[in-house]
Amino acid sequence: MKFFSSFYRVFKRTISDFSFYTSLNTHSLRSAIGYLFTLVLAILFIQTLVVAIYFATQLPDIPLIIHSFQERVNEAYPDDLVISAQDGIISINQSSPVMIDLVDLKDLEEYDHAVVFDMNGDKSDYERYHALFLVTKSEILYPQTVSDGARYEIVKVSDIDVPSKITKFTYTQFLSEFNTILQFIGNNALLVIISGVILFPIIGSFFLTLWYLFYLLFASVLLWSVAQMFRLKKGYGEVYQLGLYGISVPIVFGFMLELVGIRFPYAFMSTFLLWMVIVLSKFKSYKK
Repeated sequence: MKFFSSFYRVFKRTISDFSFYTSLNTHSLRSAIGYLFTLVLAILFIQTLVVAIYFATQLPDIPLIIHSFQERVNEAYPDDLVISAQDGIISINQSSPVMIDLVDLKDLEEYDHAVVFDMNGDKSDYERYHALFLVTKSEILYPQTVSDGARYEIVKVSDIDVPSKITKFTYTQFLSEFNTILQFIGNNALLVIISGVILFPIIGSFFLTLWYLFYLLFASVLLWSVAQMFRLKKGYGEVYQLGLYGISVPIVFGFMLELVGIRFPYAFMSTFLLWMVIVLSKFKSYKK
């Protein structure tokens, strides 16, 4: 309980008490990283728990849902479609575009198709097709995840390991292994839900914390420049440590936006920079 009360006290001060940031020279870098990991862990745990509760209410229907999904996926791939890949270029044996709808997307208002193959298309066609994935002759586009701004991310075909040929037969072979996993989930749904609530937040927090640490390496350069504008004699390391606590605001703000279903470009970056500029403006110049 002492750990949680201490964490809550620090968290509360990071989002409401500017004087907290002026006393961070008494905090170690290790404790700052530990705080960030705990914050990410807490938020991921809440998000995972909400999803787990939903699936728990659907527990009796999960085997039926999985069976229905398996049937839809099995029938989704066209019998005569052949996808070939060579030297970073994809080609298909049918006229473009070819749509593959693996799942029912009625609940996802943004999307009409799961996968669209358009060998004459480019990134400008992504939003026109309203597809989860758009495959062109040299790129694969999919919804953005961590990055701000663009609504999609791009992977070059030449940068990934793509099978030289995909047919209905190879697709069915892959599904046989995939269906085995789905069958296990259906038969052990409660165990999977409980394991997910325990493991996903821990594993996810590790990688997400690493991402934030990496992000701050570059953001702190800009913040250090801002500190110089305010004539604050702070080194890069000090500004980086300020960011480890200040990043609480955009993380929590982003979590709240997700709860109400609101998204806007550069939300994380703009919130973080604005908050940190305000924090730095509260400092008075000092001499070491």
